[in-house]
Amino acid sequence: MALADAPQAIALGDRASSTSRFLAASIDLGLIFLLVIGLDRLLDLGTLSLPFAGQSSTAGMTGVLVAGLGLAFMAKFWSTSPGKSLLGLRIAHASSQGDIAAWQAAVRQALWFVSLLGGWAFLWMLCDRRGQGLHDKLARTVVVKV
Repeated sequence: MALADAPQAIALGDRASSTSRFLAASIDLGLIFLLVIGLDRLLDLGTLSLPFAGQSSTAGMTGVLVAGLGLAFMAKFWSTSPGKSLLGLRIAHASSQGDIAAWQAAVRQALWFVSLLGGWAFLWMLCDRRGQGLHDKLARTVVVKV
């Protein structure tokens, strides 16, 4: 069975809107940005270098890695991220509506970071009838209202 043909266990009204998901991602990215800046200052590398600005540094790469691992950990154990939590959203298994497995959290987070580079994660969500990003489809997750 193709992912697009999977049963819809969660009603469309219970799914998070693309607007609320975009706001949650913006909050999460803002926190990641603050973490990267904080590590850069803490390690006193002398320049602010961010991976997405064409420069890289130990602090920048460490900040992104720590943030990614932290968000994956939060997705697995609390089914949310800071941004999703503030907006009353949670990550659920697409078919069972239950908590997600560790592999789903890891795959989802890695693909989320990759998809942010081109911005296509949010474009995919707008075109998908279930409101899932590609990272959600491949990890078999949905984002729902609490």
